[in-house]
Amino acid sequence: MNNNIFNYRQMKGQGILEVVVAISVIIMGLVSIISLVIFNINTQGYSHNMLIASNLAREGVEVIRNIRDSNWLDTTKEWDDGLIADSPPPLSEEKGFLFLNLYFWNSPAEHYIYDLGCSWKVCVLEEESIWGPGISRFSLIEEDNNVLYDQFGYFREFSNPESTEETRFYRIIFINEICLEDGKEKILSVYKEHCEDYAYERIGLQVLSKVGWENNGVMRNVEIEERLYNWK
Repeated sequence: MNNNIFNYRQMKGQGILEVVVAISVIIMGLVSIISLVIFNINTQGYSHNMLIASNLAREGVEVIRNIRDSNWLDTTKEWDDGLIADSPPPLSEEKGFLFLNLYFWNSPAEHYIYDLGCSWKVCVLEEESIWGPGISRFSLIEEDNNVLYDQFGYFREFSNPESTEETRFYRIIFINEICLEDGKEKILSVYKEHCEDYAYERIGLQVLSKVGWENNGVMRNVEIEERLYNWK
């Protein structure tokens, strides 16, 4: 009789233990699946933002190229007209440009302008700055039933805030002179430093288009470099 009771209790204990082990295995499996799903969602989100940032960075380079090409077609201008500036930067000593699209802001003025004087630190990272980071942030606007990324949205919000929606993307474009020194290329990255200061020939421009976005509290960025020369 006692042996039967002991065996019954032993079997009951084993059954409870098996249930606990099974539940633990199920929980571990669910946690793994949930972690994998969260990881996939974060990866897809990062890839999506990286794609947008890469396209915005490439756009910055292409607009600089377009300005150079337009200068070539205009016989009254130098090839780098409007891309080399000496005006005192109001915000920093970096050669940072903001790409402002006047086509959407003041039609029919279908052209682009650059505002010199923004650095990555001031116009992107410093929340307390009177200018940044909103001045370098992209906004979404609707134009002719198309949704577009526009870096002039910061100013547009004052006149028509309903037409804009802030995004998480920022862009600064840096332009440095490429000089020819004894048959070798030399890039000048110091503000107000020019090839002619050293009797060098300016043969091109180094364009660095940098786009950043905030991801889970961390500022991510992508940078595209292009070297544009005075060669047709």
